[in-house]
Amino acid sequence: MRYHCRVRLAYCVTAHGLGHWTRSAALIDALLRLDPSLDIVVSTGLPESVVRSELGARVRYRAACYEPGACQTNCFDIDLDSTVNAYLEFEADRAQLLAREREFLSSERIELVVSDVAALPVMAAGSAGVPAVAVANFTWDWVLAPLLQSTRAEHLPQTFAQDYGRGSAHFLLPFGQLESPFDVVVEAPVVARTARHTRSQTRTALSIEGTAARPVILVCIGGWRGSDLPPIKPRGAEHVLLLVVGDLTLRSRGPTLHLPHVLPQSLTFPDLVQLADGIITKPGYGMASEAYVHGTPIAFVEREGFRETPAIFQALRSRNRHPHRIMSRTSFATGDWGPTIDALVSEGRAAPQAEGSETVARELLRLAPHCRDPSSVSTRLRHRSRRSGP
Repeated sequence: MRYHCRVRLAYCVTAHGLGHWTRSAALIDALLRLDPSLDIVVSTGLPESVVRSELGARVRYRAACYEPGACQTNCFDIDLDSTVNAYLEFEADRAQLLAREREFLSSERIELVVSDVAALPVMAAGSAGVPAVAVANFTWDWVLAPLLQSTRAEHLPQTFAQDYGRGSAHFLLPFGQLESPFDVVVEAPVVARTARHTRSQTRTALSIEGTAARPVILVCIGGWRGSDLPPIKPRGAEHVLLLVVGDLTLRSRGPTLHLPHVLPQSLTFPDLVQLADGIITKPGYGMASEAYVHGTPIAFVEREGFRETPAIFQALRSRNRHPHRIMSRTSFATGDWGPTIDALVSEGRAAPQAEGSETVARELLRLAPHCRDPSSVSTRLRHRSRRSGP
């Protein structure tokens, strides 16, 4: 069924962590498929090129900086001092940022705000009388509370919790927290991008048909900053094809294909996830969810200080016991990859799982003005009260 709501919607996406954007892109795509008349402004600190690469000209773009997330020295480690200073600077600018956000909502006549997962636009919308929802597996107050404890910024998580409390609902995705500062919590399914090509088509696009007998191990560590570190020399990878996305420097005795983050031949990253027989990556919602929906075994390089990491592990254990492993930082850095690769390959692929972008999109459209047709929604998601368990 097609909707025609002609609603002006602001989709506000944090620039900290690409997983926020990848699931937002999947959900925005579902919204536009259900209602091509939607006027969506993507408001984010991400570059416009990133937004356009997923959604083209179907959305408008607005550059906006929200909460600073967690400052990192590299893709694994948090820089606590820089994080504290960044949040104190944010607090000093907060009143001005709120005023700017309210002006944006007013000048663009925004009728619904969706946030992943900045608190500031939720607060601005609530104070302006505009419905605002979050779609995310965590909120910043939950992530930051243990991190900022006993620092000069330890009071800020409570500020964020109060900001979120001005919103209408939290569509709580899996792989994260169980409670929420929102008064209404909607238990949402996994939202993730899915492959556009078959495994065979992806092999052809990558010109690797001749390696079909070898398992493919996808390696992606995100924003790797290792230019001053020696190359990693994986041991035990000679019998597989390593498919490396990004700037990680590897010197393997087996076949290795290096790809940039901007993929060739109209391929998408989920195409690589579906192709792979196993993944080595850092923990995060984006990789976990895309591996889960495609049934791809996954190994996470351990990363301390991120509260959502154990929640991701627990969710994968409880959801059809999706095959996953934890790889120590030492094993990763010293090239002791053989045991992890063997475990991923021996596990075998799991059954693909349903992806819920359209389900969540239908529920979001129910909240939009001029779009209240209960007969258009066949299945309601489970609602529960504030801070209750699952």
